[in-house]
Amino acid sequence: MVYSICEALRFIAVSLKSIIPDTAETILSQLGLENAPSLGAWSSLAQWGLLPENTKVNPGALLFPRIYSGYGGVGKDLLPREELSRFNMVVARVLSAEAVKEYEGLLHLILYDGRQRYSVLAPVGRSGPADALEGKKVVLFSNLRPRHIEGLLSEGEVLVLETETGSPRVVLVDSDIPEGSKVLCLS
Repeated sequence: MVYSICEALRFIAVSLKSIIPDTAETILSQLGLENAPSLGAWSSLAQWGLLPENTKVNPGALLFPRIYSGYGGVGKDLLPREELSRFNMVVARVLSAEAVKEYEGLLHLILYDGRQRYSVLAPVGRSGPADALEGKKVVLFSNLRPRHIEGLLSEGEVLVLETETGSPRVVLVDSDIPEGSKVLCLS
């Protein structure tokens, strides 16, 4: 029973790599798989039971620690307003969009903010054909630490919304808004 739970957690971690890669890597590390990259690859999900028996589980830090408990209701964590100023959000044009074959639903976007290009991975491939995004304008979080996911570089994030079906979809900006325009949270 415990083996099946750990194997299910491995499947979950590999599936989450394209969305929350740091958390996925933490789960794999806590499962004792930091030195077994093949068990963290998308292709490993083709077969159940690859987790070695007697694998030692490593205790670690909380995966989702509370940021700030507020009065917003049960389970709602509130952020200090000062945190908003840390995000640099700008309008960027999609130069190209390609599906990442190893991850269903993941797109590799090349974005341009009027100054430079960004390589961004976004889990929005199920919302329509990748090339339909080309030329569109999106909101780019441009000051995030770059990360490598399965050998691909992601230098930011795009603003997405969850549809009624649960699929994420890119939030589009009017075409007449210039690249590089700042997106602000005003109060």
